[in-house]
Amino acid sequence: MSALLIAAFFASALAVTGGPLHASAQASTGLADVVPSGSVLYMEVQLDQSSDQWTQTYALLDRAGLSDLAEEEVGASPEQVGQMAEMSDLTGVAAMVFTSAEGLTTDAVDDFANDATSMAADPTSALATSDVPEGFVVVIQPDDPQGLYEHLQSMVSEDAADAGATVETQTYNGTDIEYWTSQDDASDSTAVALIGDTVALAVRPDDIEPVIDTISGDLDSLSSDEGFSAVHQALTTDALSFGYVNGGAFADQVAVDDPEFASIAGSLDAEFGWSVYADEAGFRVDTVTVPGPNSEMPVGESFDPTLASKFPADALYFINGNDLAGSGVFDIVGFALQAALADSSDDTFSTPAATPTVDEAYDQLAAMLGFNLKTDLFDQMDGEFGMYVNVSDLLGSNPAIDAAFVSDVADPQTVTDVASKITYIANSQAGEGVTISERQVTGGTVTSVAIAPEETGDIPITIEYGVVDGQLLVGVNNGIDAYLDGSTARLADDPIYDQTMAVLPQDNIVGVQFLNLQVLMPIIEDAATSLSTSMDMVDADEACADYTSQDEAQTAYDADPVGLWNLDLNYNGVACEDFFNTGDATAEASPESASSSLNLLSVGTVAHTDGDMYRTSTVLLIGE
Repeated sequence: MSALLIAAFFASALAVTGGPLHASAQASTGLADVVPSGSVLYMEVQLDQSSDQWTQTYALLDRAGLSDLAEEEVGASPEQVGQMAEMSDLTGVAAMVFTSAEGLTTDAVDDFANDATSMAADPTSALATSDVPEGFVVVIQPDDPQGLYEHLQSMVSEDAADAGATVETQTYNGTDIEYWTSQDDASDSTAVALIGDTVALAVRPDDIEPVIDTISGDLDSLSSDEGFSAVHQALTTDALSFGYVNGGAFADQVAVDDPEFASIAGSLDAEFGWSVYADEAGFRVDTVTVPGPNSEMPVGESFDPTLASKFPADALYFINGNDLAGSGVFDIVGFALQAALADSSDDTFSTPAATPTVDEAYDQLAAMLGFNLKTDLFDQMDGEFGMYVNVSDLLGSNPAIDAAFVSDVADPQTVTDVASKITYIANSQAGEGVTISERQVTGGTVTSVAIAPEETGDIPITIEYGVVDGQLLVGVNNGIDAYLDGSTARLADDPIYDQTMAVLPQDNIVGVQFLNLQVLMPIIEDAATSLSTSMDMVDADEACADYTSQDEAQTAYDADPVGLWNLDLNYNGVACEDFFNTGDATAEASPESASSSLNLLSVGTVAHTDGDMYRTSTVLLIGE
């Protein structure tokens, strides 16, 4: 029962890259009415299997081919799992809450994240560890509060007996909290309480007390907070899950934990929310960011995206945005550089490290490079930008990866000078097997850095860069040529891309992302198949069928062991031994492709503005 609850939480969390759960929840703001004001993280999940959202979810899973796959893999369909939850009184609405940011120190969060896998496998044992930060509590309003409470009481008793501990009762503000404490570590425990029609489950009894105080009226509720209300009102879609994060509280905690990097606090000063829901197109995630009074979060200006009409149609991944310099993405580079160049004394335990400002860190790096990475390159990318990636035959004998990054630049000559200095540095550092040259393309010149496979043993790769027609171009292999060649089919004309963008917002766009799952899924399946074959040590790759005998395959492999690595999957120097031992050059027929049975088309995201708010809308598009 508890496993199902935690699985629901983490499934929602993984979907996020809010809104009320149902119409009646919009007025009451759901379980936010029973958790304290100032809570820093709140995630509510709809558990009612008869709701419109779950009905739509099951229909989408069937349409996507995921229901049959789930039943094959785990022995139960999604509907059967939902029925099991109802039989365990796990119904109604549940929420996971962190009531305070004080427990969310860097170490506490790291420990909690590291235990996420074990929590999914055995939630009760994970809840009974001191690695869970203080202030973590799960609240549930089921259809049968008494029934669920009795189930949890039984679970607490069983856990206590297994640990050789005794269940104790602590009364707080008129409510009994039942809990047990480990004999080995007094901080380890599991606690449960029933407060009216709300069931609370936590690691420590103290973590339930704020919920009791809120329900009794001694504390204001989260639903009364202005920031929460702004997020809640901005996300009004009927949803499976709604979440909220108090970024300002996190920012304050970051400043306390790491004073040297308090400068990033302004970039976190905002209220964040998300909503996960199902509709006719597929599964969706909407997010909203409401800047705080001291926010330094960059919100880009809207623009008319054009690069889908210039990148090739078979793109696996595509991104299109505007003003990369002002997006804040390079702040990460600045902070990393700031940390890397921090001076340390001989006695780091007694003398604090001297940390340069971000600008000082860039100046120090400029003294070594001969150009300022920030002012001469990053700050120049103030116009439309985009990137695409293509992958083909990734695990075959001729793998290919093509990619290109494109950005308008403010001062083409400044960026051209930077490219020239990078070429100079590359020439001075190039080793054997690396060839650096220039070539002419339509509109300008690019520098090519080619790495020869016979020298490195790697997949052949060419990296190119240059300023062409006022744009910075960076490409891998044929990426730049594919961008400049207007004669081939373009992404904007691709049916899947067109369907994806058609169900996403069209106005005030500040960014677009697109992932073609029809291209990605076969790659993932090939990788999984290759890994399985390698682990089984069976040397019978389908490429062996290209040869009439083991001797012929061996001759080819000996001539090119790197390019034809798949002829020797068990790495013993003998090519295709298991394949030809069968005496059947056709080999056993491959099982039906799992990806071919899935009707998942794409994942698309559009970022857009709404007044002072920043929003994103994402869809997992499912075919008809």
